[in-house]
Amino acid sequence: HNFGSRSIGTVVYNGNIPAEMVKDLRFTHKDTNALVVEFWYRGSGDACQVEYDPPRDADRWKYARLITKSSHWNELRQAVISVAAKATSVVAQAEFALVCIFEMSGKMNPLRMLFTIFFIMKVVALVRFT
Repeated sequence: HNFGSRSIGTVVYNGNIPAEMVKDLRFTHKDTNALVVEFWYRGSGDACQVEYDPPRDADRWKYARLITKSSHWNELRQAVISVAAKATSVVAQAEFALVCIFEMSGKMNPLRMLFTIFFIMKVVALVRFT
């Protein structure tokens, strides 16, 4: 069955997934009760099989990803944390580079000077290529 992109009740699907499988699809894992974010299926009609764990013979199964409001928020949370961590890292590196620059008057520490040069190159590349 090719349903294009349509909604059946609260389930929205796209592609060639059999309607019978979507009707009986579980949103929580049968063993762990964790939210299902991906599954594998094969067959059609009443003979449709669904696996919630990666099957051993994955080449004989079709893969599908279940996107729910919860999975969307989980991915968004992970992206926000990643951006915050990267921003914190850049700020810490900038602060250290400034300390290195202001402490260079007098004696030259080659490692601090090298760090400062690489940090400045990183900032220039970041500004230029984004």
